[in-house]
Amino acid sequence: MRQAKRKRLAQDETVLLGTNALKFNLALLDQSLARDSLAEFVRQAWHIIEPTTPLLWNWHLDAICEHLEAVANTDIFRLIVNLPPRSGKSLVTSILWPAWVWTKQASTRWLCASYSASLAVKFSIDRRTVITSQWYQERWPILLAGDQNQKQEFMNDTRGHMIATSPSGTATGKGGEIIVADDLQNPEMAESEAERRNVIRFFDETLSTRLDDKRRGRIVVIQQRTHQADLTGHLLEQGGWTLLCLPAEFERRTVISLPRTGRSIVKQEGDLLWPDREGRAELTAAKHRLGSFGYASQYLQNPIARGGNLFREKWFGTYREIPKFDALVQSWDCAFKSGQANDYSACVTIGRVDWSAGGSASAPGYYLVHAWRGRVEFAELKRRALALYEQWHPTEVLIEDAASGQSLLQELLTTLLPISGVKPDGDKFARAASITPAMEGGHFWLLEGASWSDDYLAEMTAFPGAAHDDFVDATVQALTFLRQPPEPGIIGFYRNQVIAASTGTADAFAEGQELVDIYENTCFQIEAGYCRICHTSLFQKASVDDGLGQLCIPCSKRTA
Repeated sequence: MRQAKRKRLAQDETVLLGTNALKFNLALLDQSLARDSLAEFVRQAWHIIEPTTPLLWNWHLDAICEHLEAVANTDIFRLIVNLPPRSGKSLVTSILWPAWVWTKQASTRWLCASYSASLAVKFSIDRRTVITSQWYQERWPILLAGDQNQKQEFMNDTRGHMIATSPSGTATGKGGEIIVADDLQNPEMAESEAERRNVIRFFDETLSTRLDDKRRGRIVVIQQRTHQADLTGHLLEQGGWTLLCLPAEFERRTVISLPRTGRSIVKQEGDLLWPDREGRAELTAAKHRLGSFGYASQYLQNPIARGGNLFREKWFGTYREIPKFDALVQSWDCAFKSGQANDYSACVTIGRVDWSAGGSASAPGYYLVHAWRGRVEFAELKRRALALYEQWHPTEVLIEDAASGQSLLQELLTTLLPISGVKPDGDKFARAASITPAMEGGHFWLLEGASWSDDYLAEMTAFPGAAHDDFVDATVQALTFLRQPPEPGIIGFYRNQVIAASTGTADAFAEGQELVDIYENTCFQIEAGYCRICHTSLFQKASVDDGLGQLCIPCSKRTA
């Protein structure tokens, strides 16, 4: 009886020891997997930060983790990650990634920034919560220094530290080997140019200068896009950055390459980023809530809505041979300064082909024959204006008569060029909207294969969310001028007669007041416009705008 009992106890002890050994081995395996793979670390540590929210894994988290591993291994030194809101980018990048790196190299120094001080501190507390958790300490027993263990900043016993800051805080005297900039731009303030410039200035002049090692230091910027001139747009324009862009829904076929495993993920047009979490219904609701532009920026990571914003890409046709024009104008939009951070000066040359009863080899409408922009000093700007006039010989050269264009206007008025100063009327968007009928009707064409066409089209379709709008301003100015009916010569005669009457030198055949009445009545007719086909006055008559100009009702029916 006793022997049987001892035997059973021995067997139970063996089973218990075996079970404990198995648990120990599994724990070692988990520890090893988590240390070798950021994705595995995120899976295992998730419960510490989100104890009540189950982890719903998706392929995009693998993509983020592998890119961050490449940064940790110094395979990537500058990384931008663009993702929709609530996609796990902050939890993975700002909280769990730094804690994971300390499992491998606890002496790493971090500087982490967010758009507000309170959010930066929250992320700092979350990082410390992970590192001081029982789960973490059992695997990687890192000790935090007692005198350097604060909400905003803490240090470990190997001199590694994690510091939190924000644009409203200070990073002076503090630095790191790895800098994380997590959504520095508050989306609610993204439409403010001053706020965008403040964020860019903070990054350029403060945050990016805090790297301890200028050669091997690494910077990661994570952001939901808010504007084409946001921090991501600013950095991409500079070059030298690796971009991981993951929209909520893919607008075109996209291949995402993972740097560690070499795996390629192919997404087709219309595929969703995380359908198990945000399906069509949720994304449609977000689009209604944010509007088309807000949704294109924050969810599609593309401040240029597909097909364009005010100006749609499908409105722009192409042509191969330059036609004979009824009018040809050059339109200038001048910049205040020539610095790299300032706007461009821009010039467009646009011709107009009128409709004629006998027909024309070219379709009536507006033809962009040349577009130029550049950041140049005034002397070079003047030389460029003279050269472009000599190249195309336009019938009119338009220059905005505002602060930025007045210097060029005054200089060129002393030449034989047909210069006209143009006073801008109304706000920029309203002026641009006024020319959309000319484009929407399919009456605007770009020269096929021109070297400038891609830049021109990109800026036009980006407006009003573009970083620059110089081509837009120049184009609006040109089309506004070209769409105005020319003043009949008789009006000039009447105007001269009115001037003569006011100075006491009027002709004997008419009294001054009669001339004024005739002149004002004719001006009313001109303001009403003329039918572009039969040229009858539209004064007190119904008319339609077909994009090329006004038509009286009979002519509109004949051309329909």
